[in-house]
Amino acid sequence: MGMAEKSLEGVLDLGIFTNKRVCIDEVLPQNADFLVIGLSSILGLSIFTFRETVDHYRKIANIQDKQLVVKSIYDGGYTESDIIDDVWSATNIYGYRTDGRFQVYRSSTCKKSDWYEYDIIVRVLPLSSGVSADVDGTILIFDRERKYAELRYKILRGKIVYSVR
Repeated sequence: MGMAEKSLEGVLDLGIFTNKRVCIDEVLPQNADFLVIGLSSILGLSIFTFRETVDHYRKIANIQDKQLVVKSIYDGGYTESDIIDDVWSATNIYGYRTDGRFQVYRSSTCKKSDWYEYDIIVRVLPLSSGVSADVDGTILIFDRERKYAELRYKILRGKIVYSVR
């Protein structure tokens, strides 16, 4: 049973992110690179990463035929961007207080108490059943009052496909 091949914008009303502060909570062993790149490309958002080099994101974006504006701490000082990748490293290693609209917490570093700083939480979760040939993980999108969506995703070589759970 394969997933229906839908894009992120095909399964999610991206308007929910308008004028909102968003926390992307990557739960181990998942990797949220695909979601960071997808949101950046679809919404036209710039990325500043405290975790990777610019080339890391550009290689993935090229495979998926997406365009990105990305800067890295390894290329010089911090500049404010729409998506801040790795809030924990920014704060605890580099000493920056970041202010991007989308804040990415890597490797299960986000605590529930961090959620109160944001309007919307996006959790990138492993499958509760372990592994599957059809699905790589789940994306849960919610705020304090309701759940917006629960998506399943599969990462393929040149694209990511989604379905609504």
